[in-house]
Amino acid sequence: MKTGIICTIERILSGIRINRLPDKAAKSVLLKDYLAVRKVAKDAEAEKREIVTKFQSDWKEEMDDPSRRGDAFAQAEQDAEKALSEVEGREVEISLGKVNAEALYEPDLWAEDILLAQIPGSIDFLIENGVAE
Repeated sequence: MKTGIICTIERILSGIRINRLPDKAAKSVLLKDYLAVRKVAKDAEAEKREIVTKFQSDWKEEMDDPSRRGDAFAQAEQDAEKALSEVEGREVEISLGKVNAEALYEPDLWAEDILLAQIPGSIDFLIENGVAE
């Protein structure tokens, strides 16, 4: 599975109050899934942060003064964007369990900042990527 998809799954699962699931089996599966995707997402986010930090450090003067940016800066920016895309596109072996999607439609399971309209799309994404069925 691509790292970018794993990061999205992690963001969705972090918005679910997993410990409020009444189904103990589903709770156990989702917690294991969350921990697995969290590890991959955390590593990917750290790597992306390092790429951005290094780019900003190397091109500090140009970042502070846009009038100093030239072709070399533009090329370096494209290279950094490519490196970020490579992190997102990296294939990672990850084993995820599946939970019944019906258990996830309960609005009280979702964080308060999640809109009701976002829940079905989030669950569809989880189904599409093997977390729910």
